[in-house]
Amino acid sequence: MAIPGGTLRDVVAEGVTAKAGVWMRAPRVPVGVTAEAMFTHLRGDRRGADDGALQVGAMLFNVTSRRHEGRLDPYGTIGAGWYLFNNPENRFRERHAPGVNVGIGEVIAVGDRDYFVEVRLHAMYTANTTGRGWTTFLPLMAGIRF
Repeated sequence: MAIPGGTLRDVVAEGVTAKAGVWMRAPRVPVGVTAEAMFTHLRGDRRGADDGALQVGAMLFNVTSRRHEGRLDPYGTIGAGWYLFNNPENRFRERHAPGVNVGIGEVIAVGDRDYFVEVRLHAMYTANTTGRGWTTFLPLMAGIRF
């Protein structure tokens, strides 16, 4: 699930997000790094139609902290990346922009698998019809880590 924020909320409605990434960390160090590819689809309006939908793709690089304790393992993440998006209703003057993200999550170990739940705020610095500013959205993700 993804929720648009700020002025983006006037143009699009909630949508979905998918991501895949590689997480790297040393066994005894509480900080790791991730490289992720993300895709978000935000519906075009609040009536459920897909006219004017916004698709956002991103390549992200993050620093991630972890406690490394027990079955529950909370973490925080902060990073930056490059966001690519379509142009619903000519709202954006550009089709790509730099951005930042910050989030928190929980890893739950069940047997040999690690599951996660995460919420992350993404902010893209875009040029739109009213000038330059931050365009934000907030995906809530759940999944499995291999």
